[in-house]
Amino acid sequence: MNQASTGPGPHDADRDAQIIADAQQGAFDPTYGSTGTEFAANGPGGRSLGLNPGEQSVKHTQSTQQSSGSATQPLGETSVRSASSQSLGVVSDADAKTTTFSLEADAQTGLEQSRQTKLGSGTLNLEAGVAAGQRMRYTLTLPGTDQSLDAATQVNPLQPESLPVGARAVLDSQAFAQREVKADLQQVAMQSKITEASGRSYLIERVDERHVRVATGPNDAIEAANAIGLKAGPAQALVGRTDRLGSSRVQSAQFDLTDPRAVDAMTAFARTGEVAPGTPGVDQIQTLERIGFSSQQRMQLQLGPLDADLGGTRNEGSQIRISEPGQDGYAVVQQLKYGDNVPLTVLRHYDGNNVERVQERSYRFEIDGDVAAPGLMQRLGGRNEASEEKAMAQSLNSAISGDMAGTGEIQAGQKTTLVFNEQQMQALLQQTQTAATANKIGASPLALLVGNGQASDTEQFAIAMARNVGGQPAAFAERLQRIADGADGQFDGRLQRIDADVAPRPAAAIAAVPDPRDPAHPDHGLLQQCTAAVGRLEGAHGPTPGMDSERLALGSLVAAREHGLQRVDHVLLGNDPARGFVVQGALDSPAHLRGSFDAKAAQEAPVEASLQRLQALGPAPERDAAALEQATQQESVRQSQAR
Repeated sequence: MNQASTGPGPHDADRDAQIIADAQQGAFDPTYGSTGTEFAANGPGGRSLGLNPGEQSVKHTQSTQQSSGSATQPLGETSVRSASSQSLGVVSDADAKTTTFSLEADAQTGLEQSRQTKLGSGTLNLEAGVAAGQRMRYTLTLPGTDQSLDAATQVNPLQPESLPVGARAVLDSQAFAQREVKADLQQVAMQSKITEASGRSYLIERVDERHVRVATGPNDAIEAANAIGLKAGPAQALVGRTDRLGSSRVQSAQFDLTDPRAVDAMTAFARTGEVAPGTPGVDQIQTLERIGFSSQQRMQLQLGPLDADLGGTRNEGSQIRISEPGQDGYAVVQQLKYGDNVPLTVLRHYDGNNVERVQERSYRFEIDGDVAAPGLMQRLGGRNEASEEKAMAQSLNSAISGDMAGTGEIQAGQKTTLVFNEQQMQALLQQTQTAATANKIGASPLALLVGNGQASDTEQFAIAMARNVGGQPAAFAERLQRIADGADGQFDGRLQRIDADVAPRPAAAIAAVPDPRDPAHPDHGLLQQCTAAVGRLEGAHGPTPGMDSERLALGSLVAAREHGLQRVDHVLLGNDPARGFVVQGALDSPAHLRGSFDAKAAQEAPVEASLQRLQALGPAPERDAAALEQATQQESVRQSQAR
């Protein structure tokens, strides 16, 4: 059996991972509302205090109402209502090693009309209202867990220098209009609320000490909540669904904070959302257009002054189109998640004529092998977290390797992404069709995946894998193993391997190469010396057309390491600007050391290329502090004698 993978090469995989990461980080979801469970206690004077345990947030609401007329009169009761709310939350993520602070506020004024009338043996109560207002939210994510509120207050999203490296801030505000209808007859109650909003979003992320990424643009949202249930006196229980639809279109670019031209362009960009390609110090310009939809089951409970809004199963999906100026074509990232099932990401590439390059399509299933710790009753029932994680890893390894022993690169408890290209997904579809036929049970789970024998294309099949019942991580892994078992037409324990590529999550793949711009990197100090030397070079001769100071500094660092320099005092360009030199010591000292490098190639190559060259050199040698101090003193003495 051929064990070779037909998946994408490393270059294509890295490119696709970067596109997906850009889509996840740069696109914007404009819909509001919690997806978790909220509790509230209503007090006197129109005050309410709420708690959301999942989002670790508290919410305060204040409302006032002035009424005239009576609900029993022909014209009913008319009320003018004003309300405002503020919520504050803090979430520490141990996996991502971040702390996220969130602030949300809204204010609205509306008109309500209520009417009460006899209907048969019961009383029909009707309420209808319209309202308009403003809402805003601010989220700040800081690197490190358990960050203090004081650290968050030091950040001003409109002042990039105040953001630490790795921090991310998102601001958005919207004007909204709302329509609401409520009715109850005897003990049956229903309600419906629709909100339409539009506004603008602003995102800023500190990429490194020199660069920030900014995204801004308009957005629109529609949110609908419908519920029906029972009402008896002060008690009420409603079940229903909340649907949210949002669209946004943002421009995104990266700005060099050390270049005044880039800083000016960033200021204008934040105001207008436009930046001209080719602006010095500005790169990675993208347009991200997102449309997203979610639907969630909700249950509302009320008993006197106490309210509970419980979140249930949630399905969500989004489609993000990414394009760049001057690029021939664009990419589309589609993401789907059904309840607790394994999420699916489909990446498509299109040419300049809007025709998909199907051979470049990829499908990604992200499987979380970290099983939630079972509760007391579940443990008493025999559940064991470690055993379940090990079984999941064994099932995945068996399916991918074709070996029932279940050993392989996937470890228990880790998050794994299985990547299929179009050819691999077609092969998996055929294996599943064969296994479904061998199963000889009508309407079996495998038969449902392939449409019970009817023709099914790869995209429909991939979506069925993510959507169908039994798509949770453990069941998903077992299903893949069963497909591998029956792929030869018999369920006999002899597996036919499933051709897929195993990858870490995109964020992990991107962070794999050590970066000397990170203060913790052993070459960070040497890079700072190179950056300062390049700055002096620019100051002495003025900016050279086409000079990229960041790439030149990184190229100088690589050259210094290659030539064994302990420090960098100067970076020079020769008579031919394509040739550069790194220098240790004074230029007029016979004892100075220097090394040459291709400055033109360093400035034309991607930053990642220099990082990979640096990594290939291995760990930085230990720099003898005493020797460096002695060399510095000798150089100072020599210069004083020369004077």
